Amino acid sequence: MDRPAWEPMTQQERDEWARFRMWQRYRHSDRHAVAVSQTPPEMPGTSKARRILLGVSTLLLVVTGAVALSAAESTMTGRMTVVGDATAPASAEHGGDRCVAQGRHHDIAEGAAVVVRNAGGVVVGVGGLQAGRSGSGGCDFPFTVAGLPCSERYSVQIGTRDRVSVTAAEVRNDEIRLGAN
Repeated sequence: MDRPAWEPMTQQERDEWARFRMWQRYRHSDRHAVAVSQTPPEMPGTSKARRILLGVSTLLLVVTGAVALSAAESTMTGRMTVVGDATAPASAEHGGDRCVAQGRHHDIAEGAAVVVRNAGGVVVGVGGLQAGRSGSGGCDFPFTVAGLPCSERYSVQIGTRDRVSVTAAEVRNDEIRLGAN
């Protein structure tokens, strides 16, 4: 070649030259030494960097999952209905369609606590009954409990009453109807 060594060479000529030099080293040394020299040296701290990258990636996935789960909150809306002779119209100052529970159902009243627990029995939401309204068959006390985390089942307890189990589908479809006779 009448050109200087590396400057005017094309990439193909450089690759051929590199293969030729490798062949020369192989021919003049034992195979093991060539195999070792062809293995790129390990970068200092590479394994530590990989562990850190893996840890950060895992943490990011966990945080993303937690945010996604917390974003999937539900709102429970429903009503507690007191039926029969246990209801009475409210005083005239509250309007004609308002009613109150009486007798053994006196604890069912506006402001009574509505406690919602998840499938594990942990309290996940608290609300209160709204004022009673005369409805078909009794006195309805609506309630809303917002910000419930996802759960397969919930239990609802109003006042001192027993817990009532409801499904997540019932919560999504606003089908929570509790009764007292």
